[in-house]
Amino acid sequence: MHHKNGMLVFLGSRIASASLNLLAVAVFTRLGGVETYGTYLLVLAWSFILHGTMTFWIDEAFFARFRETARIRYISSALAMKLTSLTIVATPMAFLIWQGTLTPTFALALFMMTAGLAIHEFAVTVPRTRMTPALSATATMLRSILTVGLGSAALTLFADEAVALPIAVASAYLISAVPMFITYRRELFRGFRRETVVELLRYGWPLMLAGGTWALAQNVDRLALGHFYGSASIGPYGAMADFLKQGFFVFGEVVALSLVTLAKRAASEGRHGDVKRALNEAMRTIAVITVFGSVLVLALQDTIIAVFFGAQFHASAKELLPLLLVASSILVFRTYYFGQIVYFLPSGLLQFYASALQLAVTVILVALLVPEMREHGAAIALIAGQCTSCAVVMFWRTTSFRMPVPLLDIVWIATAGFAVWLAHLALASVIQQDLVRIVTDLVLISGSAGLVLWYYDLFAARLVVRHVLAFAR
Repeated sequence: MHHKNGMLVFLGSRIASASLNLLAVAVFTRLGGVETYGTYLLVLAWSFILHGTMTFWIDEAFFARFRETARIRYISSALAMKLTSLTIVATPMAFLIWQGTLTPTFALALFMMTAGLAIHEFAVTVPRTRMTPALSATATMLRSILTVGLGSAALTLFADEAVALPIAVASAYLISAVPMFITYRRELFRGFRRETVVELLRYGWPLMLAGGTWALAQNVDRLALGHFYGSASIGPYGAMADFLKQGFFVFGEVVALSLVTLAKRAASEGRHGDVKRALNEAMRTIAVITVFGSVLVLALQDTIIAVFFGAQFHASAKELLPLLLVASSILVFRTYYFGQIVYFLPSGLLQFYASALQLAVTVILVALLVPEMREHGAAIALIAGQCTSCAVVMFWRTTSFRMPVPLLDIVWIATAGFAVWLAHLALASVIQQDLVRIVTDLVLISGSAGLVLWYYDLFAARLVVRHVLAFAR
């Protein structure tokens, strides 16, 4: 599939999925309240740490080492490694239940969520690697639809059970993998090779370390808030952070699934010029996402908070918005651009170094700031850690490959975004009616972003316009 058509498939599915995920935030914060939603986020945080340490590195190693001519043994061997890793995760959980350290219900929620993340990610990675975006999109959409449906049902039927929501969401993740397993049923269990496992282990062991440290660095702020102030403190902080990530990540994932995949394939074929072009396009795209997305959120913050969050969340969400907006913007660069360098290096050690330094900075600042500054301190620690990680990848001098940074283009995009923000302020000072102001902001910001996308031909903007004009004729 042509990469721009593939990008449109990814983009369409991710926009629909993100819309459903935002709906889930709105529904869950109203049905569950601060304490219930905070417990859900706590389970999710620990699950991401376990997933990042034990299973996610397998997806990265599979994507990096995969060869189409040997697809059966790579798919089958990677699945066997996933199932083995989940068994390893379950063993200490069972021991902690026997000791009385973990309650059976919390352990069940934690394991199901970890397994759900692992299996769903595999269901997305396999078709992504084989450049069949429709199957990845199916898993993504199915997960989002089931998350809203099963999560709402759990909160309605089991309102007194704190772990009902994470168990329901974990079930959605697991069920979403079924179409991929049916499609690849002949490849999943008959191609296991010990030498392929060894190959993936040799490539992936630094990614195991990097994944664990990165996942911990991304969630230590929530764990600290839960430790010092209880799960209720995580609710508004995590709800706003997750809302912003959904909005930004929908486009960031499209960049990774299309442009970075294209660059990785070009690198494996020795087409270095195509690698640079694809990665430069990826960087410009992420810059447009974060700059104009931030302007849009700031301009419509009152409306967004009123629509998407329960009343218990309003005051804290608005207060935390600016810091969490910065944190989410940097996280997009860290995850979907600089973090993708792992696919262009012979080893994942640089990823580990970047993640380790991020974790060290985040933990130190969390310890210093959270006890006094609560959620604000957690957000500042998160921002500092992510900046450190990006800087390591940008300035590390001994790597055989460096991610290109089109600095001049980024400056121009940021300047355009700032000009649009000034125009918003000017219009807001003269427009009194809320509905007119909202419509004006939407037209101004989306139109300006569209012009920038057209100028750089990002998100296949010119192809879309040509298709629309051809259809109109």
